[in-house]
Amino acid sequence: MLSKNLEKLRGARKSAMPDFIAPQLATLVKSPPTEDGWLHELKFDGYRMLCHLARGKVRFWSRNQIDWTSKFPGVAKAINAVEATNAIIDGEM
Repeated sequence: MLSKNLEKLRGARKSAMPDFIAPQLATLVKSPPTEDGWLHELKFDGYRMLCHLARGKVRFWSRNQIDWTSKFPGVAKAINAVEATNAIIDGEM
């Protein structure tokens, strides 16, 4: 079922999962956009991390490609509950 939904994504194609992608970083602005269609989040003082889930193995990487996996064992355990075989999750820790 999921693969059928992915087939509907224009321009989507199968490829190997990359070793690293650059995370989305906060951009300092004076005020948030006022136009419709924009989503924004407040920047809290945390660490931007990329989480790689690859066939049950979870790794956390900083934006400078430093492995922080050992610092988040509880989060790694929770990520294993995600119903995906492979995923890259970009988020704030």
